[in-house]
Amino acid sequence: MRISESPTLWVIIKATTYSKQSSCNFILVHLSIGYCNHLKSILKRVSEEDTPNFYCLNIWDAPFGWFVHTAQDEIEAFLSDEGVNWSFISFDSHNEIRDFTKPNQKFMFKEQYISFFKGGTAMFQAYTDETNDDYHSVEFPLHEMISLLEKT
Repeated sequence: MRISESPTLWVIIKATTYSKQSSCNFILVHLSIGYCNHLKSILKRVSEEDTPNFYCLNIWDAPFGWFVHTAQDEIEAFLSDEGVNWSFISFDSHNEIRDFTKPNQKFMFKEQYISFFKGGTAMFQAYTDETNDDYHSVEFPLHEMISLLEKT
């Protein structure tokens, strides 16, 4: 996996967990054309919301996966950079994802959703069964990601 200077269908987004038994530092999102259209329609509805106390809209959804990065490479540098929270990425092979480390969780996620905010941003969140461990991505500029992808 490499950071891509140009838009791709894959995005890496920083993430974390408050679990004492596990760790997580990124998620992967696959932005297919159909998924982007779905997300754009939700962003449009959220941007048109005029209720004064509206905060966000939560929809049951999940990223491609929650992962822990363990190698010393450019992804490690990306994860260490406090000024950057997401990036388009490319893969050296289609099988590369199978080798990624998943969080050391004993229980399955019972809830996974994405929160959409009025400014065109979003955030993924998940909770596990039994322990109720909280996993979440950083808030990221979903509208910007989709706009950059559509320009290619």
